[in-house]
Amino acid sequence: VTLVLFRKIESFIREHLTSNSNKILIIDGARQIGKSYIISDVGKQVYKNYVEINFVLDDEGDKIFKNVSTTEEFYLKLSIVAGSKLDKYENTLVFIDEIQTCPKFELAINDLYETHDFDIYITGSNAFLLSSDLATLFTGRYFELEVFPFSFQEFCEYYNLFDDSKALEKYVKYGGFAGSYVYENDEDKMKYISNVLNVVVLKDIMKKNGVTD
Repeated sequence: VTLVLFRKIESFIREHLTSNSNKILIIDGARQIGKSYIISDVGKQVYKNYVEINFVLDDEGDKIFKNVSTTEEFYLKLSIVAGSKLDKYENTLVFIDEIQTCPKFELAINDLYETHDFDIYITGSNAFLLSSDLATLFTGRYFELEVFPFSFQEFCEYYNLFDDSKALEKYVKYGGFAGSYVYENDEDKMKYISNVLNVVVLKDIMKKNGVTD
């Protein structure tokens, strides 16, 4: 289910997309908060050529890039996925989603930045793409935007709530992970939120810090 509420972060992304900035745009934040949807939606509107690879949702993308070990191999594999869209550098957006799952991704992205005139946007979990890591990986080459779950204001706009006390009570209970809003009953909502929490803790934080059971 697609949430059509215009998020404030979308205006910042659109502004960057239509600017003359040649820096890599990195959008980080927790899982399931709309990073990919916003980039995809705005990118397709602004760019003539739009190339997207999602290393989590796209099984083929993960398989294609699995054994990549050099930047040359990365670009070759990218060309296989994108086809003729990479023939023209002008007005081309390369969007790589959940970049942290790609081996040696920082080398490949830096090479694309230096040798090809594409606009490059990447997203990833903020458990992996910490600001300190980014400063090391893409020194002086990136612009970072952090996306958060729905704010209280966005929550109220989505549900058309005007009673602040009742709205706050509901927001405290369900939070800002908008994916839970599509479920009708409390049990399904809480199950969704619990699953997101488990993914963040187990797949992101524990993996990032090398924690094992």
